[in-house]
Amino acid sequence: MTLVVAGITDVDEAQISIVADTKITNSNDDRFTDRAYENPGQKIVLLDDDTVIGFAGDTPETAIKRAAKLRGRSIEEVLEDLAAYIRETNEISSLISKSFVVATRIPKPRLWKIANGSIEDRTHIRRSWVGDRDAYRYFQGLRPLLPSPPEAPEEVTLTFSMMTLVASNDIPTVGGYMSRVSGNKNQPFRFHSDPIFVAPWLTEISVYRPEPGIVELRENLPPGGDPTEHVCINIPGQPPTVGALAHYIPEIGTAWLHTHDEPWLDAVKLRGRTVDQVIAEAAERYGQYLMKPHFCR
Repeated sequence: MTLVVAGITDVDEAQISIVADTKITNSNDDRFTDRAYENPGQKIVLLDDDTVIGFAGDTPETAIKRAAKLRGRSIEEVLEDLAAYIRETNEISSLISKSFVVATRIPKPRLWKIANGSIEDRTHIRRSWVGDRDAYRYFQGLRPLLPSPPEAPEEVTLTFSMMTLVASNDIPTVGGYMSRVSGNKNQPFRFHSDPIFVAPWLTEISVYRPEPGIVELRENLPPGGDPTEHVCINIPGQPPTVGALAHYIPEIGTAWLHTHDEPWLDAVKLRGRTVDQVIAEAAERYGQYLMKPHFCR
């Protein structure tokens, strides 16, 4: 299971944004469930500049492979093929759960949800999601708690909500890293780089009033608490491998790369003390061209 949320985040700009986690939950293989940072799964597939697919459910590698093989097909063919695929798996076993979010940006933004073999147009709702229902409730409940101002763009709220959910570890089926794709009437769908700061999981909050009318919140690590913290930098693909995405943790000089052509395969491990070194290795060893995040310049 997982959580993928897509939304029409700016009507005027015809913008669509999609966010997802990367945790693979496998009841038969703790290698994935208990090591989400080392075994991330790609849940979002860029078919082309105008169409993107998000997946949630069982056996993600076969579903992502099916989705990626639809590159070059019309949106009608994409929707029908994915619905047929779900019906096929349901015939094999009623215990298998698979669902998709599909989005297109032109000639106008549109959203669909494909579940139980049926296709539901969600454009008028401006939101489509698939995955863990408890995770989505948690995700929705974060909105009023976020530090962003009320006038913040909807995409910012969507992004911060998924960041918080993924980093919290409060929902067992959601975790690992976060991926974000967006596009609008002038910009093609692309992965984006969002630096995610993961702080110690257990902290104590103390309230101080140094003087009348002033309140300070101080965050402290309790005795015996784990002080581990790290930063994750997503390094997105660029032409001709726009569907590639690497998750880089500078503290350990390691990145996990999903390729453009075969996003269903296990992520390959890259080594590098800097973002530049990771980008160079991705190109030289795997033929994947990545874009250096602007905040790393």
